[in-house]
Amino acid sequence: MGPFIQELVLKGNARLYEKDVFIPIASNYPIPNTETIILEAPTNFVWIVYEIDLVPADVNNYLVVTGPNIGSNVTLRAQHGPIETAFLVTDTAAWTATITNNTSSGLAVAVRYIELTTLAYTLLVDPSYRGETAAWKKVLTTANRQPSHIHQEAK
Repeated sequence: MGPFIQELVLKGNARLYEKDVFIPIASNYPIPNTETIILEAPTNFVWIVYEIDLVPADVNNYLVVTGPNIGSNVTLRAQHGPIETAFLVTDTAAWTATITNNTSSGLAVAVRYIELTTLAYTLLVDPSYRGETAAWKKVLTTANRQPSHIHQEAK
């Protein structure tokens, strides 16, 4: 986990999550065994996949990932520990990883990600964004201009 992810979590702007998958050796080895992980964030949230760990780290084990900020299929292989990533997952665009175990042993995969609210993510990308705040201030200002003893009724 990099310092940026640590800062987001420690400041309370993000929550940590992990999805684990175990892929056994294929019953008809040497034909590889595959498993698919699909992550889709709930409404009003954004997930960022920041780390993928494959154990054992073998060149014959790999993932093919697709997602909203990936131009085309990307193949990842672990060589010396976890793979640091920055893959985006939203409520309208899922992140998919097809994992292939092409070895004579089992494969454990850990996908680690953080969860941010959509507003927190928007402020990360564009710190000057004030769209929702400005709209809320307008509602409050309008409501505060009306005297409290006057009630509006539909006619």
